[in-house]
Amino acid sequence: MLAFAQRERGEIPFGIDKRGKLYTPKPADLEPLKALDVERLTPRAAGGSPRRTGEWIVVAKRDAGGSIFGIARPIGDSLREIRRASVRNLGLGLGVIVLADVQSREIDAVLAHVEEHVRAFRGDVEPLDDATMMALRVI
Repeated sequence: MLAFAQRERGEIPFGIDKRGKLYTPKPADLEPLKALDVERLTPRAAGGSPRRTGEWIVVAKRDAGGSIFGIARPIGDSLREIRRASVRNLGLGLGVIVLADVQSREIDAVLAHVEEHVRAFRGDVEPLDDATMMALRVI
């Protein structure tokens, strides 16, 4: 499991032996893990459900010998990216709606103009029916 940690994303791999002693590949990683109280959270996380603490999530797995191996991952960047993508998608969606509304108004204006000229040519004897208007929309 330690090999799966993506250090460039800020993930910290760790292990806890049967006596509860915390180990990390880099000694500098001990302090952040202790601040997250990983030693207390990890046995529950090893039960199958990841645990969240602050802006970190802890996943772990117990091996046959009773040792626990896990990864602590910061989730703040992931949440910010999700929020950023959501806002961007909302903006694009609203832009498409506004553009469609503008186009719809322009089409209606053109059709009104066409209807006006058709009435002038044919007179008001036979108003344009819906089928004719739909045919004009296609053209």
